[in-house]
Amino acid sequence: MVDAIVFPLLEQLISFSAGEATQQVKLVKGVEQDVEKLTSHLQTIHAVASDAEQRQVKEKSVRLWLGRLKDVSYDIED
Repeated sequence: MVDAIVFPLLEQLISFSAGEATQQVKLVKGVEQDVEKLTSHLQTIHAVASDAEQRQVKEKSVRLWLGRLKDVSYDIED
């Protein structure tokens, strides 16, 4: 009689545990992809900002754009 109660409970626990483990693996894998994507975007931003920093000396529009970017970065920080 105990087997009739224990085995179904164990099966449910195993099923639940397997589902939770699968979900955790998906979360970890998703984070890794997000970090790679963010790294790529930040590298692109760095390259553009470096180029703009050099060009701001001669180009007023680039200087204005960098000023606005600086303001936005402060707003994001706040």
